[in-house]
Amino acid sequence: MRKRILSIITVLALCLGLLPATAFAEGEADSGTPPVQSALCEHHPQHDEACGYVPATEGTLCTFVCKVCNAQDSGNAEDSSDAQPEECTCETLCTEEEVNGDCPVCSAEGAELDKACIGAAPVLAAAAPLSSEHSSHDGWKTLSGTINKLGLPSGNYVLTGDVTLGNFLWCDESVTICLNGHKINGNTMQRLTVSTICDCTGRGYIYDAEVRNSSLSNVNLDNCVIMGSATIDGHTNIYEGCTIEASADESITINLNTTITSGVEIVVDGSGILSLNGANVQSAIDVKNGTCNISGTTEIKNFTEGAPAVNVRGGTCNITGGTISSPIEVSEGTCNITGGTIKVYDYTPSGEITGAVVVKGGSCNIGDDAQITGRIDNGGAVSVLGGNCTISGSNIYDNSTKYGGVYVENGTCTIEEDASITGNQAFDQGGGVYVAGGVCDIYGTIGSNYTAYNYDGDGGGVYVAGGECNIYGTIFKNTAKRDGGGVYVAGGKCDIAATSINYNDAAGNGGGIYVAGGECRIATQTIGSNTATGNGGGVYVASGAKVTVNSTQAGPPRITHNTANGNGGGVYLCEGVEWNNLCYVTTNTAQYGGGIYSEGDCKLTIRNGSVEWNTATVEGGGLYLNDSQTKPCIVEITNWTIKENKDNSSQPNNMVSLNSQITYEQGLSTQDTLPYKEPGSIILKDSASFTIMSGKYEASEI
Repeated sequence: MRKRILSIITVLALCLGLLPATAFAEGEADSGTPPVQSALCEHHPQHDEACGYVPATEGTLCTFVCKVCNAQDSGNAEDSSDAQPEECTCETLCTEEEVNGDCPVCSAEGAELDKACIGAAPVLAAAAPLSSEHSSHDGWKTLSGTINKLGLPSGNYVLTGDVTLGNFLWCDESVTICLNGHKINGNTMQRLTVSTICDCTGRGYIYDAEVRNSSLSNVNLDNCVIMGSATIDGHTNIYEGCTIEASADESITINLNTTITSGVEIVVDGSGILSLNGANVQSAIDVKNGTCNISGTTEIKNFTEGAPAVNVRGGTCNITGGTISSPIEVSEGTCNITGGTIKVYDYTPSGEITGAVVVKGGSCNIGDDAQITGRIDNGGAVSVLGGNCTISGSNIYDNSTKYGGVYVENGTCTIEEDASITGNQAFDQGGGVYVAGGVCDIYGTIGSNYTAYNYDGDGGGVYVAGGECNIYGTIFKNTAKRDGGGVYVAGGKCDIAATSINYNDAAGNGGGIYVAGGECRIATQTIGSNTATGNGGGVYVASGAKVTVNSTQAGPPRITHNTANGNGGGVYLCEGVEWNNLCYVTTNTAQYGGGIYSEGDCKLTIRNGSVEWNTATVEGGGLYLNDSQTKPCIVEITNWTIKENKDNSSQPNNMVSLNSQITYEQGLSTQDTLPYKEPGSIILKDSASFTIMSGKYEASEI
């Protein structure tokens, strides 16, 4: 027991010997306060009350650390005063994201990098270069693996491996990411917002991501949604399953060499703006609202059969350039086509009316440098089924369609004065314009159109089947496979107040105008130099049609220099027609009725104008009335102006009547006299009668 107690006392004595003792210089008095220790490092020259340093027991480490250089106190006064602090070894300035692990200062826990690191800041490339503007990634920060951060600091980043977004990556500042041939996986539509995403290899992909407010260059996108304000260019490819949506106040611009494949949904809505300038688009553009601009060398073709390339359902679509190879459809809003080429080859198995441009509602304006051409199997190059369409400029040409250059079924179509519908071919009817309904106003030129292939191809220039057609312009050099070289009126209402209907040709009847039905008013300045292989070189009026002839501001219409290989060089009237001849019928040629040929039961009123200088190769140079006793023609003449007409022998041959009842009321003019000095000028056959004033004359007396 005694030995155990002694052992304990010995151990306690040894421990007391280890306790620190304050040493005083020789001759110095003890003040009762320990002296301040010597400096720890250059940043902390001495310990004082402010730093809160308390000396440790000798041999025990102190926890004090210099926050600048990471120097530590060992707890030994001698060690503390002589210790050499650790030095920063960094060449590149450390950041919280990238710390030099080999540096004893910067790698220490709790190191204040902004004060401790002496490395130089890296020289970064431009904040947002295009892929073609960088040839190396020197100084670029690297990315790979899974990114869970919500943002990246401003700078340039390059992928060194594939990246998966574990969260939204939203970079408000200027950030450029080069894919470098790798992929960014959006991990089921995580949002990716980066100032610029590019790829200097052209092999990088972004997929399953919502790409917002990002400029894209030379990248590939698959199953992505592109939103916000962005610019897409370089050799960017946007593949099936993607969506491009310009909405709200956002603006997306897609430039040259960008390809959008089929199966991509492209939507313009709200107040968004989509601008295509040189892109190759193989999907439909759906304009619900906002603005869509198509310009430059843009190419658009919807590879879905029968579907439009551009569907305007609201807002505004401006087409100033490019080539569009699928129909443009307008149902609401406004579509302005002032440039580019609309070239469509469309086959519609359903039989639905289609066209290169189809207007179902809203407003469509076609003009300036726009060119519309193609082949449409059921419709016109421009088909107006509703709404309002205005056409100006020389822009609808060389189309091969069922119903010509312009087809109007409903709504309103205006062909402006400077417009020309030329060189179109209808393989049914209406080479230039076909009006089935609605209202069509023609102020421009309908020229060099024709109907072909079909034996019943009527209306080389204009065909009116219904609705209302008002012709104020020029009908020029059109050809009909059958009837109505210039204009064919089958029904509806047609007001022909054209400047001229000249040089048209019909393989059948009615070289200039053929009126088969409906109501037709003719107030044309000139119906001239038209030809018909059949009858009616200038005008042909079928039974049942109602025709009115009115004077123009320039005077009575002139039906002149027309030729019929059959009868009625100027005018041919079928049975039962009423003709009020307020016009000049001059210098026309036919077999019978060089000026006018009439079948039975017609009523002719000749008051103003004249029938002069016409030639019949057989007889009836001016007027030939081929009627019967049961259906005689009724002819009322005021002011005798049937003069100087000849037969093929150049003999006077003004009128030949078989059975007509002719009444002549002499006018007040001294020039109004019967051609008594022209033997055979008026020939009355069979039961024809000719009454002058109050007397009745036999044929031999006239």
